[in-house]
Amino acid sequence: MPSPSPAPAGLARFKVRSAVTGTQPFAFGHPFRQGDVPAGSVALGDSADWQCTPLTYWPDGSLKHALIAGRAAVTAGADASINLTAGANPGGSPLTEASLASALPSTTIAVDGDVTTLNTLIGTGALHTTVCTGPVMSSWVYRRPVSGNNHLVVYVEVRLFKGGAVEIFPWIENGYLQVAGPTSFARACSVTIGGVQRFSQSIDIKHHTRVPLISGSAFSYWVGADPGITPAHDRAYLLATKLIPNLGWHNPSATTLNSLVQIYVPNTLADDDNATGGGGGSGCVISPPSAFYVTSSGDPRAYRALMAHGLSSGSWSLHYRDATTNHPLKFSDWPNIRLKETDTSQSIPLMPVGLGGEVPGTGSYGGPAMTHSPGYAYFPFLVTGRWWFLEESQFWATYAYGCLNRVERGGAAGVHGSAQVRSRAWGLNVLAQTATITPTMHPLHGQFVSSWQSNTAHHRARYVDGTTDGGRWVSPQGLLGEYSSEASSTYALTETVTPRAVWYGSAWMSNYQAVVFGYTSDIGIPQSVQSVSDHLAVRNHAYKQQIGRAGDGLNGNYNWRRFIIYAYPFGADGAGLPVETYYTHAQSYAEMMIGFGLNASLPATPGLSLKRTATKDFGNDDLGPGMASLDYGSTGVAALALAVEHGQPGAREGWARITGASNFTNSFSAFLTDDRPQWGVLPR
Repeated sequence: MPSPSPAPAGLARFKVRSAVTGTQPFAFGHPFRQGDVPAGSVALGDSADWQCTPLTYWPDGSLKHALIAGRAAVTAGADASINLTAGANPGGSPLTEASLASALPSTTIAVDGDVTTLNTLIGTGALHTTVCTGPVMSSWVYRRPVSGNNHLVVYVEVRLFKGGAVEIFPWIENGYLQVAGPTSFARACSVTIGGVQRFSQSIDIKHHTRVPLISGSAFSYWVGADPGITPAHDRAYLLATKLIPNLGWHNPSATTLNSLVQIYVPNTLADDDNATGGGGGSGCVISPPSAFYVTSSGDPRAYRALMAHGLSSGSWSLHYRDATTNHPLKFSDWPNIRLKETDTSQSIPLMPVGLGGEVPGTGSYGGPAMTHSPGYAYFPFLVTGRWWFLEESQFWATYAYGCLNRVERGGAAGVHGSAQVRSRAWGLNVLAQTATITPTMHPLHGQFVSSWQSNTAHHRARYVDGTTDGGRWVSPQGLLGEYSSEASSTYALTETVTPRAVWYGSAWMSNYQAVVFGYTSDIGIPQSVQSVSDHLAVRNHAYKQQIGRAGDGLNGNYNWRRFIIYAYPFGADGAGLPVETYYTHAQSYAEMMIGFGLNASLPATPGLSLKRTATKDFGNDDLGPGMASLDYGSTGVAALALAVEHGQPGAREGWARITGASNFTNSFSAFLTDDRPQWGVLPR
């Protein structure tokens, strides 16, 4: 098993790689460890020119995430290191829209016969967002509705650099919340800069999607020569920020990196399943390409895959922009909306139904199942600082909100309380990530934070303290609810040898919840003191599930050799919801032996092998590489690693048992390195 990357001393070096030689402009996002850049300071770099624009801060006021820009002396094919320190902002006169107007050649985006001329939008009300202004780089987002169409809008993010370089990122959006008649529109789209056509493609623009107007392996357009710069963030420093889990399996193979989808294609999902998952392991805190970027130390192939995968998020029909505010929907403005068109009866006001035209295979309305949603936009925004990714994360958070039953979510409170266990986990994950990356001055910042606080309070009251529902949902094993509010006592009993009147559920879904509440406790969500207390109480309660399953097997305790499970008896069957009596781990283990006809005398001696569970049944066979069990086992190992990191009683002993198994390294190393790096979590 690999060792965790040592925490770097001070600020790490940031590297850029270029396809050409010379002094080239760049702009990327950079996350910072809490305390490294104190309140009132910025990150300083020793490149030819440098600018740091703070975006978010840690609770102690130190810098968390910034948009960094500059010009670096690079040699084609080689890394150029930029040493970072903390200090006072050097200031300087910012580049203005007037400067942009002077530097920008004629730039047009054509949608069939309608032409948007970017030059005419500068300095007008077409300005959607000022991302940043500074002496080295300023960035703006402009928008213009397509004439003769009530749904299509052209957006362009423009970055102007010192010296006159201009970077252009255009997209077209078909995503209003309440405009009648949403449908797909087939349009011929083109981008022309300085008289040279840079993009031309006929696109079927699906309803409620966002389509970047780019192609190939370049993810923006440059006026003049493309510097071809990609970032290479320091792996150890990225992990030390705790904004991502401590991914411990490093150096993926060249074969794996070469196989990643590295080119963005409209209306495709960059290797994601069209139903967002064919199994329990598809949801994730950050996407596999994002994890590969970290574990490969910023390999250019992984960076291109990260971009292609992140941009493919726009292919889902889940983007609902309020035509009044021109932002993703605000919960308080739409407390009773329901976004799933198949559930319009629950929506007040009634949602206009999207008329077909979704990405092939994505279901009846083109929206993903939150039960399997991967993390698309959060990490790409941390790495690139591109506004498109921030809004994309916000769209996913608002979509998750709209997928919930409007009554059970508490209207605008956005409580993920009634959804399936895994759906709650991934909905809360995107909510927490969006709350922590949305700048304080953004008009939607407060709603994401408030909704997160409502969720921590709800989960603590219902599942930990038992102050709601008469305490009937409190499990001594740390369960945060059951498979779904519609589960029945017959779930999974078809796989049993001796059917009994007990309640079975999917404990592997509880792994997700433990990972989400554990991981997000470190990312600096700007929540209240009470919400921090609630968050930690829920996190520590959820860890009981994995710690208990890593038990020593003595005196009736759960046997660690069956740590990997799918169906699991967690309570005595009752007349209604929830179960009548929740089991302890020892009771569940004893019941499992009967229900699945297993050998209860399985030795629990340290160093023996882990057993497998193929689908919903248990076997006595040993775990091995390539087994489906690893989908469920890796998530449990990740949760246990976080429990160790957070000092939970019994976690370190359980971790030693699981990772000391004779078949642990052989089973998990290859799997996590070349297939699921996002689950290769080690304690810090």
